[in-house]
Amino acid sequence: MMKLSKYILAFVLVASSALGAGIEWIDGGRGAIYQATLDRGDIWVPTEDPKKIDDLIRRQLYYSVGQLNAIASGPALDHSLKISQREITASTDGYFHIVYQAEFLIAWNHREEPPEVLSLIFPTASDVKTTINLHEIYVKTCGLPYEEGPETFYFYFRPELPECLIDLEDPQGNWLVMDIELSPSSATPTASRPNYAEVWKDGELVVTTVFGKLDEGFESGATHLIRELKAQLGEPSLWLQKEIGYFTYTRAKFATRRGPLDIRIFDLKDKDLASASEALLRLLKLSSARSDYLSYNGHSGYGSKVGSFTEAVGWGDSDAYRLLYLNGCDTFTYLDTGFFGGRAPMDVITTVLSGYFAYMGSYNLTLINSLIEATDTFSSLLEQLPVGSPVILGRSRSGPGIQ
Repeated sequence: MMKLSKYILAFVLVASSALGAGIEWIDGGRGAIYQATLDRGDIWVPTEDPKKIDDLIRRQLYYSVGQLNAIASGPALDHSLKISQREITASTDGYFHIVYQAEFLIAWNHREEPPEVLSLIFPTASDVKTTINLHEIYVKTCGLPYEEGPETFYFYFRPELPECLIDLEDPQGNWLVMDIELSPSSATPTASRPNYAEVWKDGELVVTTVFGKLDEGFESGATHLIRELKAQLGEPSLWLQKEIGYFTYTRAKFATRRGPLDIRIFDLKDKDLASASEALLRLLKLSSARSDYLSYNGHSGYGSKVGSFTEAVGWGDSDAYRLLYLNGCDTFTYLDTGFFGGRAPMDVITTVLSGYFAYMGSYNLTLINSLIEATDTFSSLLEQLPVGSPVILGRSRSGPGIQ
């Protein structure tokens, strides 16, 4: 691809955020966490700027997302990636050859044991020009049919497709294989459970849920959840529903055997919080500030929509425990866990694969019922969730969450 010079230009160390900063990921019974170590990463970059090189390496490693999703697994690249750039070698065409090391976390499915060494295919370069070129050449043979363009081609990249013809023997080619060593990085919390005592210490369960996707042919998750709660608990003692711009806000109070359930539901339909009005965002912040259970359900927006949610909610009393459920596409990959730092103790349930939008209401109903009954361990709770994405459990490092 590019002709190397005979000398080493520099040794550079760029460390991104520590592995899983702000949160401790553990095995929740539906997915296992593994430490992934890439001892020899290889990439060509058009810059010597360490920060830009770091970003280009991250973009290269994003090509693991689609390949791991194909086997019901996924990497955590936005919060656990640690890069050590070992050497930079000049070329004659303005590019530089980088040899680096990297570590990150992978959530592996429970259907099969992972290999000790995972071999994945990556582009030799990930700058904008190369990405556009690769997309143009390979999108019809190596990508899923509903891909959305060069910038997100990595998400839909499937080199295992029979029509995908990639020549890995060509030293001047566009692709290379990199070997990633896997080692266990979690333990199954079979006896741990949500902190039910903290949830019910004020005598009521306060819930805030956000639904951000409407699948054609299915009722919305918000509608499904409301209907099922009424069928299970009867008519609410308090009912308020109003339109705020394009969105629907519902608040209802139900009597349960343990105490009142006060639920606030934000139905974004097929929009997202980026298009929400100031009034709705204020209401969400106030509503969520005292919630025991918070959830986001919808597209992750390759990280942006989940990020909008974690930024928009009110975290309230720093001593108040809460359970957080993030049900977006590949949330584990995109979640920026920096917002956990200094927050209240919380337990986090997040998905690994694309969201199953038809089940959004059911997922939340299961979790709400578990908080009402206050008996399930996390292992038994996660096993009750409907068929869908593997689920990973985490706990914030700011305080004790799981009992």
